[in-house]
Amino acid sequence: MKKDRVLEFTSKRKNIDEAPDNPQHVCPKCNLYTGYRIPNPKIIDRYFFWLSLHRFKCTHCSNKFFIIIRD
Repeated sequence: MKKDRVLEFTSKRKNIDEAPDNPQHVCPKCNLYTGYRIPNPKIIDRYFFWLSLHRFKCTHCSNKFFIIIRD
């Protein structure tokens, strides 16, 4: 029964490429609250991992932008 609950929970989780219900980031190009997270290029993850860069793509203008998110 525990495995069923875990599978049910993981199936409800959103994929990294899906647009969020309430986006919290402003696109610098069109100035709208929008965007969904996309994976960083390998060179960013390798050399700039200490910056905590997160890459987003705007759902309106398809602009790709980075945001530094401090944990």
